[in-house]
Amino acid sequence: MNIKRAWMIPLFLGAIAAGMAACGDGGGTPTSGGNPSGTGPGGAGGAGGAGGNGGGGGELPECMEKADCTGSDTFCGEVTCTNGTCGVNPLQPAGTVLPSQLYGDCSEKQCDAMGAVVSAPKDDDAYNDGNECTVEMCAGGMLMQTAKAQGEACAGGVCDGAGKCVGCLSDAECGLNKCIEGKCVPETCGNMMKDLTETDVDCGGPACAPCADGLLCSVSTHCKSGVCTSVGGAPKTCQPATCMDAKINGNETDEDCGGDCPPCSDNLACVMANDCASKVCVNNLCAAPSCTDAVQNGDETGTDCGGACMNACP
Repeated sequence: MNIKRAWMIPLFLGAIAAGMAACGDGGGTPTSGGNPSGTGPGGAGGAGGAGGNGGGGGELPECMEKADCTGSDTFCGEVTCTNGTCGVNPLQPAGTVLPSQLYGDCSEKQCDAMGAVVSAPKDDDAYNDGNECTVEMCAGGMLMQTAKAQGEACAGGVCDGAGKCVGCLSDAECGLNKCIEGKCVPETCGNMMKDLTETDVDCGGPACAPCADGLLCSVSTHCKSGVCTSVGGAPKTCQPATCMDAKINGNETDEDCGGDCPPCSDNLACVMANDCASKVCVNNLCAAPSCTDAVQNGDETGTDCGGACMNACP
């Protein structure tokens, strides 16, 4: 063999091997000495691209329609659902007084600029309990009651300083008699004995104060309860007040009604609202139900609405 050609053969074979390594299956990294087989390890695949951010889900709307909102329509405003948000649409100018007002609560219901009902102090709306010996007044929207001074005149005599009208305050006002339980009576009505015309000890009869329950009596006027009867053939005694004795006694405000008894009908005497079936007591008389008294009464199905009232209830 030609010496020159023999020297070139190894160089030629080395070049072929290097080319085959460069064109291997996976383009593996060639080793320093080359790979006689011409195949290298596969190259790692490229990382996939980052996924795009998903679109925001958004908040759910507060309402889809008016019925989804809390509250109800009033004289001052109506509930609304606008663009998924609940609100109130004012119906009256701020300061408008509501037609329905509660008597004697020292306040006045008005509309504010947002269509809500608010309470404003009203000093001339003091509740009158009809007691001549007390004074009611409003202060900052609150009802305050004070007793008139002792000795001030009242229909039954004078005020005792504790809110009660009595016939006398001391023995000095009774001449030869004594002042017992706010009434001028003979001295014998306080001597701890049953004497003269008394029906029991220091009570009953035409001169002394009426007797308490269970004490002897002759007629109803001898008893604080106004009821004098005989039970089982025993002597007549003063009976406890009941709601069926046809008398105004106990804490009743009228005959067998008010106080702890069933509420009174319209135009009967009362002291407070609960004494009346209508739940409205004005100037010591039970008022008839109306559609502007801020109380559910009569045949109303809601406060001043439904039944005979023109206003439909929410």
